[in-house]
Amino acid sequence: MSCESLTSPGAWGVLDGKVSKMIRFFVVMVCCSSILFGQENSEDKDKETPEERRESIVFQAIADMVANRDQLLTRYAVVLEGEESDLESEKPMVFPMLVIRCVSKKHQYDYAAKVNFQSQLQFDDQDAIAGLRSIEYWHECVQCQGDYKAFYGPKRLGEDYRQVGKGEVATKAMREMGLDVPRFDPFDDFVEYASMFDSNHANTGSLENTLLKHAKLESTEDLVGSEIATTWASERKGDQSYRAFIKFSQANGYMPTEVSYKFADPTNFSVAKFYWQKHKCGFLLPSRIEFAYPVFFGNRVNTDQYAFKLRWLVGDELPDSVFDFKSDPRDPLMNLFGIDYDKDGQPAKNPWKVPEDLYQFDVSKQK
Repeated sequence: MSCESLTSPGAWGVLDGKVSKMIRFFVVMVCCSSILFGQENSEDKDKETPEERRESIVFQAIADMVANRDQLLTRYAVVLEGEESDLESEKPMVFPMLVIRCVSKKHQYDYAAKVNFQSQLQFDDQDAIAGLRSIEYWHECVQCQGDYKAFYGPKRLGEDYRQVGKGEVATKAMREMGLDVPRFDPFDDFVEYASMFDSNHANTGSLENTLLKHAKLESTEDLVGSEIATTWASERKGDQSYRAFIKFSQANGYMPTEVSYKFADPTNFSVAKFYWQKHKCGFLLPSRIEFAYPVFFGNRVNTDQYAFKLRWLVGDELPDSVFDFKSDPRDPLMNLFGIDYDKDGQPAKNPWKVPEDLYQFDVSKQK
């Protein structure tokens, strides 16, 4: 993936406070206008049709997501633990991985990382040959007050971070390093085409753009289990036109539980499922995500599938020491999550493993 966007304006920071408040105010007013109007006159509210009721709920849910996102972006960390699967190749492959994001608006700090766990048999060393353990390959980018540092490779070699400067200088250096850091954007990625989960492009604001600017609500339907199914038609033309199908669940605070895309090209699609839990911060955050989308290789199309469990730290759960640009950004962040890792040329004493219950999720336990 390209690193072109990593140093674009706003790519690694959060929105300016005044701009963020203006956007939030505008979106909430647009999304909730029909609700507020209905509340002004109880008689009109009684006459509300089922379609109007569903639309009011959906737009209120979007407004809630925007507000929750803006609150979250001030200070949070998340780790996604899971794997990528390609089961359609001649040799089916599974790739365990970690995805990490840590942000503080106050410190102008943004850390993003992906950890691949390479098969030990791919490397010519005694541990690998003996089959003792996999090797952690880290892709990391840290930004603080406009300065960047990055790392790519196995930490067990004891190499340090590379200071890559600012702006275009940093972009070029990271491109030459072959850096591939997915930029996980909470709430914005949830309603997007699923490949955005694995993209290093800035995506803040996509929630509003996707559902309020580039598409319109075409229809709604009540489903069994107090869910609302919605269909969104894009404003784009030709091959870029699409329909998005989003389910909002009352049991999950009307957060989206399923998001899928269909295009004019039948080989192009996107599907994602979300499972939510209430966090100490006061609102719902996803505890699990599963998604899939096609990858095109000439005339051949493979489907990449991902499954992750998510753990969150929000607000005061993160000490200021996490945002120290001069130190190893994994300390004390990984310790807070209880994940051991290769460090200072030494392998982890308790290597990370894919969660055993990754594909055994029981929704009833979350009620």
